[in-house]
Amino acid sequence: MKNQPSKQKTSACKFLLFSLVLFISWGGMLQAKTWCITVGSPQFNPSTLTQVHVGDTIKWVWKNGKHTTTSVSIPHGAVSWDHPIDNLSLADNFFSYVVKIPGTYTFKCKNDSKMTGYFQTVTTSGIEENKTPGFSFASFPNPAKDQITLRTQTALSEHGVITLVDGLGKTVLSLPVQLTEGQNDTELNIAGLAPGIYHAILSIDNKPKGSIRILKQ
Repeated sequence: MKNQPSKQKTSACKFLLFSLVLFISWGGMLQAKTWCITVGSPQFNPSTLTQVHVGDTIKWVWKNGKHTTTSVSIPHGAVSWDHPIDNLSLADNFFSYVVKIPGTYTFKCKNDSKMTGYFQTVTTSGIEENKTPGFSFASFPNPAKDQITLRTQTALSEHGVITLVDGLGKTVLSLPVQLTEGQNDTELNIAGLAPGIYHAILSIDNKPKGSIRILKQ
């Protein structure tokens, strides 16, 4: 009988631990969000999402016409997609994508070159996630009209390539860069580009390391 209080305490601790794990699990589920994008001529609506978190779901829903949602540029390690969005079958009425990798994702409709969009993950501060210690990738001014500066902060000296892609994923500029430890500024002349949204991607050893959305005025 002397061991009974001890057993009761052990059972109570296990129950509390189980409850805590369940609470955390449910909390994570409650924080995840589904973002709906309607698909119909002449555009995705909305075409841009900038407050997406890892774990959220992007859901494209058919409105009219015969379209696709097709990934163009995605973060390294993310899964690409290419799915019809039409009313030919129930399975094609919508497509859901769970965001598992932080970064910027651009997508398009293969049947209409004017239909493009993108979404990007954010932290609680609203800044695009990049968890590499000692590394940052930023741009200024943004929006920009003629020239933009890309600032890379790195803890290593390494060779990289900066690629500028448009909303369709087409490369409009590619520039090799030699990064040194500390702050590195790279000037880009964008005066000849059409106004719109572009993405500057820094790759190291052929692997994307940083991505920035740029608005060209």
